[in-house]
Amino acid sequence: MQTYASCLQFSDDDFNSAAIDPDVEQLQLIYTAQGDDGFDDLDSDTRTCFTNEYAEILPYSISETDLHAKIDSFEAGGNTSGNIGMKWGAALLDAKFQKVKTDLGKVVVGQRPKVDTAGTVILDDDKKPVTEPIYKVDPLVGVVPAAYDEGETLKVIVMMGDGENTYSNQFKLPSAFRGPNSLMHKVTWTQQSFKYGYLSLINSIKTYDESNCGKNTWLGKWICVYEEGGSEKSAYYIKNPNRDEYLNVEENTRISSWAFDNLDETLSGFISSEQLSWEMAWGLISPEFLNDKFNYKTALNEFTNNTNRVTGSEKDGQMDDICTATKNKGVVVYTIGFEIPVNSTAEKELKRCATSHAHYYRAKGLDISDAFSSIASNVINLRLTQ
Repeated sequence: MQTYASCLQFSDDDFNSAAIDPDVEQLQLIYTAQGDDGFDDLDSDTRTCFTNEYAEILPYSISETDLHAKIDSFEAGGNTSGNIGMKWGAALLDAKFQKVKTDLGKVVVGQRPKVDTAGTVILDDDKKPVTEPIYKVDPLVGVVPAAYDEGETLKVIVMMGDGENTYSNQFKLPSAFRGPNSLMHKVTWTQQSFKYGYLSLINSIKTYDESNCGKNTWLGKWICVYEEGGSEKSAYYIKNPNRDEYLNVEENTRISSWAFDNLDETLSGFISSEQLSWEMAWGLISPEFLNDKFNYKTALNEFTNNTNRVTGSEKDGQMDDICTATKNKGVVVYTIGFEIPVNSTAEKELKRCATSHAHYYRAKGLDISDAFSSIASNVINLRLTQ
């Protein structure tokens, strides 16, 4: 379990069902990146999960303002994964997500002035605006997602793609690079202020130079005294998989395994040494980082080889499956190909995903507004005829 990101890792079988069951524990995607941008720097377009606010799902919104703001915030980046977009779109329409919607409806994301039926802001006795909570999902949304056989409900997905699906790297299960006991350790200590040092054989002789601490002289060893009560500090150490040593990542220095194992005795103010899980370690480093620091390719090869990564063609198959599963539930699927070549792989997949070829639209530049207007008209007409 890691706390850096909340992306899921789906199996092939997951795409045969429209639902994501919130009562079933889901496999968390490892959060890391393909390249090496340094320690605790996984913001490149090669990262496995985008944690930016614009990449978060805006669920069950009835606010046109919020929806436009969300769309305007989007940024291009990363690899194309239409299979994932369709999987989440389908899940958000499945009745199993009623529990998720209810829970989201309890989450307060802010406060706003309360207004009366005339739209006037209500003031308290001190002439200050009375506020009310803003919920993640507006209470007016009601009970959604409805069951598929609910007669008063029409379920529609509009999916837009701007290119063909491309590969995504991942650590599959089982993997030696998942679970506990990674190569990374977090050492924590209390930072202490140096007061003075004295010789072990003649303690009346003192030093006020901290660099002497621990050194041996013919009059004995310098023993140093520190002042308690400093701030808590931490550092990350990585075990070299090829040698008997540890790397202090921030300082880029190396110490022997013996020295690391004895930090509880040699590091002033020592508190703890915690061996991180691989899930937590990968949130700070990439497989390429291990290769660059230790010439260790095992993790990198597992992460990037075609056997473990999800290739573009595999994503196409998964997208076919989830589109079929969704349409079999009676969901109407419209797709839009934005500035993609005619008869390209991307266009063929989007046509295949749509309810029919008539439900697929090509769009270029500002013409995309025409595509959405046409879809809106079709949805309204379809709703009126039900």
